Amino acid sequence: MKKLWAWFKSLRFQPFAYSHVELLFVRAILAWMVWDVYQNAGTWSVQADPVGIARFVDLTIFANEEFHRVTATILLFCCAAYVFGLALPVVLLFMIVLLIGTETLENSQGSTNHNTQILALCLIGQWIWQIIAIFRKGWNWSAYAEDGREREQVSTWVGLQIVASCYVVSGISKILGDGNWVLDSVNYPLQLIKTERMSYYNDLIGHVDENVGWLKSIGLWMREMLIAYPWINPFVLSIGLILELVAFAALLGRVPALVLGLLLISFHFIVHLIMDLTFQYNILLLIAFFVGVPYWMGRFFRRST
Repeated sequence: MKKLWAWFKSLRFQPFAYSHVELLFVRAILAWMVWDVYQNAGTWSVQADPVGIARFVDLTIFANEEFHRVTATILLFCCAAYVFGLALPVVLLFMIVLLIGTETLENSQGSTNHNTQILALCLIGQWIWQIIAIFRKGWNWSAYAEDGREREQVSTWVGLQIVASCYVVSGISKILGDGNWVLDSVNYPLQLIKTERMSYYNDLIGHVDENVGWLKSIGLWMREMLIAYPWINPFVLSIGLILELVAFAALLGRVPALVLGLLLISFHFIVHLIMDLTFQYNILLLIAFFVGVPYWMGRFFRRST
């Protein structure tokens, strides 16, 4: 008990000590995410329902095949430079412009996709930190480059803060929204039924296919339980709400970050099984910033030797 209390008192909101391998690991995940988003961007030729900057700028150029081919080539080199920490103020800005441009165009078609906002916020936060670092050095690029390791430590820490804050804001919005979110969640089965019936129009099958794997079978069983017993929903969904509200605790140390990361990933996976919603990018960001795979692998191998 004394050791546990001593560990608890040692917790501080301060940047983690990231190794070179871990910095590469985090940046590689983010770079792949940006590349994946841009490669799979839609070819929208109009802005049917402009949102954000699309209200002021014509973003249909991002659907132009020639423009996409040229910028995708440049993006590939920018992603590689980003992974190795080269010219970050420049390459990050290019990645941000392409990401926001393509996703804003997609969201200007009349429906909103929330998958990549958290990624864009991470990149923007890291870019702002790079600009601040240059400003502190009097816009001297040589002096800026000398502090590369420390700067990248803080830049990755900024990414962790942004991911954690997105979850906290999500939790707060549920509490401050109209009505009592926890008590109203007894109506969650209506959303499940709506999602199930809407999926019919994707394949004219919906969720009645008997040839499903065991994981899918578990998801179907959980969905049926939530529909049959609505009173369960406030308890189940409150778990996710609590995890969102305490996500900031990941900033206190490696252990809280690991535990919260694994719990949030598990909750995302359960929701995916129940509702067929995908949280691919959220999970990747949790793996990159919360779980810290290289750090824990390093500790494991050091202890084993």
